[in-house]
Amino acid sequence: MRPRRRPITTLVTTAALLAAVAADTAGQGVEVPQSDGGLLGVAPAREDAVGTPPVPLSATKVFNSTQTTYRVEIELSTLVQDRSGSLEASKYARDRVRAEKMLSITPDGFLIGPGEQRVIVSEWRRVIPQRARAAFIAFVVRAVPQVEQSDGIVIAPTARIIAARLLRIPSPDKARGRIVGFTARQAEERVLQFTTSVRNTGKVHAEPTDASFRILDSRRREVFRSRLPDGVVLPRFVRDFPITVRKRLPAGDYRAVTRLTFGRSKLTRSRRFTLTGPNLLPTRELEITALEASGEEKGPAKAVATVENTGTADAPIVLKAELLRVVDGLPDAKPLATKTVERDGSQPGSVQQIEFELGELGSGTFRVLAAVGDGRRRYNKFAADFVSDAHRSLPTRAKDLVVDNGAVLAIIAAFLIALGGRHRLARCRPGAIGDRGGYAPPGGRARAGAGCARAGPGRGRTPRARY
Repeated sequence: MRPRRRPITTLVTTAALLAAVAADTAGQGVEVPQSDGGLLGVAPAREDAVGTPPVPLSATKVFNSTQTTYRVEIELSTLVQDRSGSLEASKYARDRVRAEKMLSITPDGFLIGPGEQRVIVSEWRRVIPQRARAAFIAFVVRAVPQVEQSDGIVIAPTARIIAARLLRIPSPDKARGRIVGFTARQAEERVLQFTTSVRNTGKVHAEPTDASFRILDSRRREVFRSRLPDGVVLPRFVRDFPITVRKRLPAGDYRAVTRLTFGRSKLTRSRRFTLTGPNLLPTRELEITALEASGEEKGPAKAVATVENTGTADAPIVLKAELLRVVDGLPDAKPLATKTVERDGSQPGSVQQIEFELGELGSGTFRVLAAVGDGRRRYNKFAADFVSDAHRSLPTRAKDLVVDNGAVLAIIAAFLIALGGRHRLARCRPGAIGDRGGYAPPGGRARAGAGCARAGPGRGRTPRARY
């Protein structure tokens, strides 16, 4: 017996409202422009539904205003969300299986010609697991253009569109959340950006309400006020809500305060910051400007990284390096060796050269990949490829050392010879205490050169003076 369908309340985001939810559907627009000026699209791009399954959902329409025929295939998966708020389909097979159990669609594939429209019927059947209070499903629409030529059909690159279905069972449960981050950074010259990061710790999706952002000066006077942007946060995910400050604030001490309501949670976070100039934060910024690497077989890779502090604040240097083997121009995924080098805080504008060794080389081509950070954030990467030199034996190394540093070794040898001659002359000075056999007692007379003529085992000791 087919279960009785219960009423469902829906809130549909149509194509006309796409701009209003761009933050939630970034990269998954309902319309995809094509090369011939037409559009291939899906409506609605997002649907919020409240009901008890099994219940039908609003019809999903796929339309084609191009001059091309498309082969359309529709897949289901669960939704995931990144920190910017973009919704994407999970790539894991288990999530696709779970979505197909929760939602049914008809049809799941068809051809759509120029100017045509197709309707997809969907039904929410259940939630997984049974104690869950919501389901978040992604419609993944793949459209492959069919281009007829004399020798058959040519398959062009696939267009991909994602439509979101946010489904919730009626219940008194409300979302809960907490602020997991509140940061300030220099977005660009004379522009500040403050980011409030909110995690949904509940079981249903929600959006922040009554969200405000303020900046107070050292006298607690309000110098800037704004509202946080709107946007939904799925359970277990974190979303960033950025605020851009272009108003000129003079140098000084300030306090930023963010307040919002997320479901049943009242959240507040504040942080103090200092401006060293008009809208100028003491910001850490490190950059690897050069990287040189070399080495020989059976020895370590030797590298020198040049790191520059391009920010406006002191920053510790944490350099992480990997040694990779390069085969046919492509590096292996698994590194042969890794190493971390740390240096104390570098001042703004300073440049440091960091030397390090890692791994053991064989024959072939290798790559040293270095990334610099301050222990909290990674700034940039730099790579250097090199071919290992042949292994040199110890006699060969000694010979190369003499050849490469002949002039230096000659100067050192001449200096040692001269130093030895001066020492011998000093020891042969007549009457010097400590000369072998050249001690002159009080009132006596020492023979010149006596200290040099009587060198031998057990001789030449200076006798003790008797008084």
